[in-house]
Amino acid sequence: MSTIYKVHALLMLMLLALTAGAFGAHNSQDAKASVYGLHEGINEAPFGGAVSPDINNYTRAAPYLGMGGKLTVAGVEEAKRLGFTLIIDLRRPEEDGVFEEMQTASRLNILYKNIPLAGDGSVWKQVDEVSRLLADKSNYPILLHCASANRAGAVWALKRFKDGVPASIAIEEGRAVGLKSKELQVRELMRQDIK
Repeated sequence: MSTIYKVHALLMLMLLALTAGAFGAHNSQDAKASVYGLHEGINEAPFGGAVSPDINNYTRAAPYLGMGGKLTVAGVEEAKRLGFTLIIDLRRPEEDGVFEEMQTASRLNILYKNIPLAGDGSVWKQVDEVSRLLADKSNYPILLHCASANRAGAVWALKRFKDGVPASIAIEEGRAVGLKSKELQVRELMRQDIK
């Protein structure tokens, strides 16, 4: 097993331990759904080896959450075959392929939500909207993506930070699913939120 996969596996185990305490104290009727919990009768997001390059930079962040970059039309069709219920696209509507993805999702009867990621402090509104969608297990499994997985990783890091995960761990989680060039912006947003 390569070092990066060992680190990713260790990080996921740590996250499972952290989230188990957050959700274990509630009974199943009162608890919000968690992409980390297991829900009987709901398909899980596939692991990376089960996904073709038509879903660019794909990785599985949690049992019910796949993350990635740009989807081709064939990628949307593949997402449907793999059992994804909802696609959350963080790209701006004018970006290449957004309209085609929306049309293909509609044709295939897969839920599609476009939440363009803002580059300023209003990004927290988009993070809250993504969090609401992730908290509804009727949406599982969910595919969250942008053009390269960088914005998806940024949203994941910010969401986890808002969930109470320490900034350093939230950043590592974001990196594990695609956060790269947006990391400095994410760190600044986290610092502003702490004040």
